[in-house]
Amino acid sequence: MVKSRELTAALFVRDLKAQYRQSILGYLWIIIPPSFTTLTFYFLSEMEVLNIGQTSLPYPLFAFIGTMLWQLFSETMLSPMNSLSSNTGILIQVNLPKDAIILAGLGSVFFNFIVRLILISPILIMWDIPFLQGIPFIVLGVVSLMILGLAVGIILCPIGLLFKDIQKIMNLVMGFAMLVTPVVYPINPDNPISVKAYQYNPVAPLISFSRDSFTSIPTDAIPVTLITSISLVILIVGWLLLRVSYSHVISRIS
Repeated sequence: MVKSRELTAALFVRDLKAQYRQSILGYLWIIIPPSFTTLTFYFLSEMEVLNIGQTSLPYPLFAFIGTMLWQLFSETMLSPMNSLSSNTGILIQVNLPKDAIILAGLGSVFFNFIVRLILISPILIMWDIPFLQGIPFIVLGVVSLMILGLAVGIILCPIGLLFKDIQKIMNLVMGFAMLVTPVVYPINPDNPISVKAYQYNPVAPLISFSRDSFTSIPTDAIPVTLITSISLVILIVGWLLLRVSYSHVISRIS
């Protein structure tokens, strides 16, 4: 167990360094994507191309936090597939613990999220946003998003490792999925499509709950608890299936 932890830590440090090694901007790339998305939608809102409506936070913060939470979910979901895929050559030659590789990838995702959160904290304080009182609920929302993302990612892993098309398809799907999730806009209760998208999209309540926790204590945690419980079951089943199928997947690839 200790060796597995040491391996996970070593892989985490290696991946983090490799991620930004040949980059001029380096670790600034952690903050650039959500900032660029926020600026894009803020510009469209100011130009009245989009009618965003009333938001619980100043709109730049609303969009940035939503984008930050969405990235946490999407990066968590794609992380297992990307981590195992990029280490396939090593795994064919050496019998490394698959869990350590997956956990190292998740560590990088969580590190990126924490850096973004730290960087916006002064802005939250400057705008007098009472986010400190909602920290327990923010943590609950973040953990729920990661569990859901990991559950979906683990389920997709075997087929994603066999067919590279899956990773490309998921990148396309995630771009569209962001637009039907209240990431950069609030739910419009008068729009039936918006309401349906919220009801049947498990990510939507988690993002809304997490973002609302920055301004107040959410009153309804039941959907979050239900989604997280189901995600945990899917995650456990998916992890067991991955362990059983991984040797067959590796033999097919090699």
